[in-house]
Amino acid sequence: MTILHQLMILLLVSIVVRMLDIKQKYFPVLVVLALIGIGLSFIPIFSDFSVASDVLYEVFIPGLLFVSAYQFSAKAFKSNAPVIMTLATVGMLGTVFLLGIGIYYTWRCGCFFGLFQAIKPSFFL
Repeated sequence: MTILHQLMILLLVSIVVRMLDIKQKYFPVLVVLALIGIGLSFIPIFSDFSVASDVLYEVFIPGLLFVSAYQFSAKAFKSNAPVIMTLATVGMLGTVFLLGIGIYYTWRCGCFFGLFQAIKPSFFL
């Protein structure tokens, strides 16, 4: 199966999830897409599917940030700015501190903390 077929299947899955999001008011799109992605990784069709790090940094992350910022009104941001800034700074410093301790004491534990670091930004969205 070519990469085009794999991308078409992924696009179809994302369109179905988006249609479910339109019908439901509070539907956790990012969580559902992450779980579907994990599930699809066990299917043999997607075993050779890989994404370059440039694509992640230049396409996916700016898109996620834009969608998150677009759904959040300016009035709500201004009223919640102290809480957002506190959680952003304390959460990031806490993650860096825990990651440093984990890597310092055991190298194997660093893989777990690295996974936590990769998942954490989407948790706060």
